[in-house]
Amino acid sequence: MNDHLEQFAPSTQWIWASPGELGAWWMFRKAFSVAKVQKAELNMTANFYYIVYINGSIVARGP
Repeated sequence: MNDHLEQFAPSTQWIWASPGELGAWWMFRKAFSVAKVQKAELNMTANFYYIVYINGSIVARGP
């Protein structure tokens, strides 16, 4: 983990998958509940392509 990430998010941990076949894909899921909020921020990264869903709706995709 780089120093910048460690400074602002000390409890952050990378999620890794075991090496797989070429063209394989992985899905990582995290379910959690929060009190009603007015604003939220999501910081994420991926080696290749990603789609982020919140409450079943696509809210981001990339790169």
